[in-house]
Amino acid sequence: MDTVYWIWLQEIVRGVSMSLKRKLITIFLTPEAIYRAETKALVRLGVSQDSLSAFFTGVALDQAKRIAEHHAQLDIRQINCLESGFRSGDFLVIYYRGQLSHLPSCAVVGTRECSAHGYHNTQAVCDDLVSQGIVVNSGLALGIDGWAHRQTLARNGVTQAFLAHGLSHCYPRDHSRLLSDILERGAAITPFPSDVRPRRYHFALRNRLLAAWSDQMVVVEAPAQSGALQTAAGAIELGRPVSTIDPGPSTSPYCQGNRQLLGLGATPYRLANGQNLPDPSPNHPILDLLRQSLLTTDELISRLDLPSAQVQETLLELSRQHWISFRGDGLWHLQGW
Repeated sequence: MDTVYWIWLQEIVRGVSMSLKRKLITIFLTPEAIYRAETKALVRLGVSQDSLSAFFTGVALDQAKRIAEHHAQLDIRQINCLESGFRSGDFLVIYYRGQLSHLPSCAVVGTRECSAHGYHNTQAVCDDLVSQGIVVNSGLALGIDGWAHRQTLARNGVTQAFLAHGLSHCYPRDHSRLLSDILERGAAITPFPSDVRPRRYHFALRNRLLAAWSDQMVVVEAPAQSGALQTAAGAIELGRPVSTIDPGPSTSPYCQGNRQLLGLGATPYRLANGQNLPDPSPNHPILDLLRQSLLTTDELISRLDLPSAQVQETLLELSRQHWISFRGDGLWHLQGW
């Protein structure tokens, strides 16, 4: 029943600020005690008569019971702000599936539309973190986040996905299988009850939770305006160590946010042995040509003076490794810095 009262206080009671809810917990010790407290005492502490009439009722408590029953059916558990390991000032309760880890953790974040350098640097960072036994936290988004989860799992590491919706859903839908794989060894964590769908404003709350729940953060790639930059700013505000990948050429749009973070106190990322990440760029004439201009397949074959089959095979391999992409304009585009 304790679970129901926590859900009631966080999800059902409206018109009472989170700071006041925390104050009530400090005074009454449990949500059930708040529910059963005398009306006069609650009013003196700042709870409005409207809130008391609407939410301190059996009907409101029944709403919380229904949420708790649905959570039990989906094997969704929760941790509250009085329990050891709880790390959020924005919520009273956090919901999760899987195995919640309390080992040292690092958030690995970045843009959805990342470069080849972003993919390969994410792989190197996750290799380094897993080798140290550090849990990799991220946001399950397309791009850097999803890649961080995948690379951690590929190395038998533990990863936790922080969601901007309830655990009945998966956003993006393309990551449903990835989420299932994460749950086999890690956890999916959210501040939202099971049926809540993703909304634009949810992502900022998810980002703050990700920052608070992680011991440190690595920003792989962040454009000037990105959720990853917002997440990192929250981590800096909380006093978490934030590092970022060397932003590369000043002309690269992928890492403008990385440069901003370095100016705000973030440090360049270093491997466990103290060395910089090696430049992942392959040395290849196709990449050299595409740095100069966009080209068709025929133009590349002509300029390289190599057999057509060899060039096409190499193009496919470089594309598979994310270094180049063939787009609707009929031209090959460089995907790196």
